[in-house]
Amino acid sequence: MFISVKNQEDFFYKHINFGNHLVITYGDYTRELKMLGDALGLEVVTA
Repeated sequence: MFISVKNQEDFFYKHINFGNHLVITYGDYTRELKMLGDALGLEVVTA
């Protein structure tokens, strides 16, 4: 799988803090995943 990110440095440092815990979906579901995280009381971090 190949992914691209807007800011590689930002992604790198967030990856260091969280490890390899990535949510990958087909399509752009950023808004919906943020809403789910908020509903579950989770901190949502995007890169």
